[in-house]
Amino acid sequence: MASSANSKEFIVNQKYRLIKKIGSGSFGEIYLGVNQTNGEEIAVKLESQKARHPQLLYESKLYKLTVVEWHENDKLQLH
Repeated sequence: MASSANSKEFIVNQKYRLIKKIGSGSFGEIYLGVNQTNGEEIAVKLESQKARHPQLLYESKLYKLTVVEWHENDKLQLH
């Protein structure tokens, strides 16, 4: 994660700006982010590089198997 000139603003992969922390759990912290290209709000999960038992890589592989979209009309769509 790289930070910009403002020490409180973080940019992930030169594309996603983190807005605020919205949750945390055993394996990381979750932030509200914004895609700087199109303004889409996203969730970003971060895990410490010092984690004894890193889980984020395994979790990301699981999510790649099933892509879920939530539409404004309250319908869930699986891809």
